[in-house]
Amino acid sequence: MQPEDEKVSGDPLAPAATRHAEPPSAVGPIMARGGTYYRMTRYLMALLLFGFGIASIYDGFYAWQPARWHVTHPNEKDKQPLDILLNEIMGIALPPLAILLVVRCLYNSRGKYLLVDGVVTVPGHPPVPLSAIQAVDRRRWDRKGIAYVEYDLQTGNGGKGKFRLDDFVYDREPTDAIFRVIEHSLLGSASPETGEAATE
Repeated sequence: MQPEDEKVSGDPLAPAATRHAEPPSAVGPIMARGGTYYRMTRYLMALLLFGFGIASIYDGFYAWQPARWHVTHPNEKDKQPLDILLNEIMGIALPPLAILLVVRCLYNSRGKYLLVDGVVTVPGHPPVPLSAIQAVDRRRWDRKGIAYVEYDLQTGNGGKGKFRLDDFVYDREPTDAIFRVIEHSLLGSASPETGEAATE
């Protein structure tokens, strides 16, 4: 377990335990598409929400209405107005929520992570050469597989930015491989005399 304040950057370097002597090739290509497990669990959740919403619509707006409701079991009680109202609310809210969940899942896992010839491409960001990466915030990497990478393209069209690597939302093994290349590249810029990352 690494310290919470661990950050690979132009300030302190990450502990030696985080270094990888033989990282994957920076030439690539290394490609990580949207994670199958991430998507399937969201699809299943959306399906359950949608199905429960349809059942609530049937009960709240049809089956439990006083004109149609009949007690069929000696221990069964009449449906109260609150029961009917709650089912009507869930019937209205859950199907759109299920659709929103699917849309959000597809948006979060859109496109792919790609590393080719020392250039990292992440959805929503311009292509980033490894030499333009300034820092990696890996505080959540060991526990959750999430890292934030800061870059500075030093151009009018690009400028500074930060992208996220998430090995749950995208395929784990290639995402981890891209992270190792980025981290090794950044640590490799350290000055042996000072122990600090080289700056331009």
